[in-house]
Amino acid sequence: MDKISCLCGDRILANQSNELFGMILTIISGVFVFVVSQLYNEYRLKPIQKYKELRAKISYSLTLYANLYMNPVEYKLVNAREEINVASNELRQLAAEVDAMIELKPRVSLLIARKKVLADVSRNLIGLSNNLYSPHPDVAIEHNEKRCREIYRLLKMKNK
Repeated sequence: MDKISCLCGDRILANQSNELFGMILTIISGVFVFVVSQLYNEYRLKPIQKYKELRAKISYSLTLYANLYMNPVEYKLVNAREEINVASNELRQLAAEVDAMIELKPRVSLLIARKKVLADVSRNLIGLSNNLYSPHPDVAIEHNEKRCREIYRLLKMKNK
């Protein structure tokens, strides 16, 4: 009888240690999955979301300020209209955000434009910002229109 109770005790102890091992394994795998999902969210999904938001802001600003960059003011009237200064600053801020996106972009991401494309978008936004005032407004209109079309093309957005 002692041998039977000893064998039963060993089986119970073995079952408890198997259950304990299973619980520990479940906890470790749960923590692992959580950490991996958080890393994926931080380094893959957030940059994509920020890129989409940035595209929307660029589209909004290009539409909002079209009346200004398609009608540049002569350079000597630089302080004539406050809204031109606001537009110039906002376009330049968008260019800075695009430059920041270049740094945030994961190495491999099919949903975010390539770094060269983003650099070209930034360059065109700065060009628009600089050309709201121009010594030759007629020439600036043509350049600004090309820049705007190029931004839409590079970001694969519908041109208004």
